[in-house]
Amino acid sequence: MTSLVLKEAATLALLVVTVSVALSLAAFVASQRQSERNAQRGVATFLCFSLYVALLGIVTLAPPPISWSNDQFGTNLVPLLYSVRCFVPNPGQPSTTAFCLQSIVGNLAMFAPLGIMLPLLSEELSSAKSVLTVSMAASISIELLQYVGRWVGNPRWSDVDDVLFNVIGALLGYGFLRLARAAARWLRSPAP
Repeated sequence: MTSLVLKEAATLALLVVTVSVALSLAAFVASQRQSERNAQRGVATFLCFSLYVALLGIVTLAPPPISWSNDQFGTNLVPLLYSVRCFVPNPGQPSTTAFCLQSIVGNLAMFAPLGIMLPLLSEELSSAKSVLTVSMAASISIELLQYVGRWVGNPRWSDVDDVLFNVIGALLGYGFLRLARAAARWLRSPAP
């Protein structure tokens, strides 16, 4: 079991580093097209983005210690079914409300930084449609990797609800950035 965990951790680390470097280089190239001042901000943003991608990979793809004991794998392809059921009391079973809330809020919060950082990385990624597309592709990729990971012993669930909440989280992050930018413009505008 220990050698399997080490092998999986090494594979995951290689994957995360490779993806982080590729995304960082893409962000760096995009930032070089902008002015010098924006390029400095772009470099800081792509470094933050690289760290974010690495942490996202670890959080979503590394097997959580608690999962090794239950040996249950699962796939949910029906949107919101398990999320709603999770809040319905089941006599004789412990309450799952706290777990459900943590899962939903965690999925929202996990992708909110993506919705903030994408427009900061590149003008081409500054629309809601771009954030929606990239966050959906990233979340579906994570769920597919979790599904495939079962064949190497990773006990992660693949859940369409995670994709939905991840995308909503990214769009909330994007909305927050838009509000922050509008507030900054309003504060800088001269008083009438």
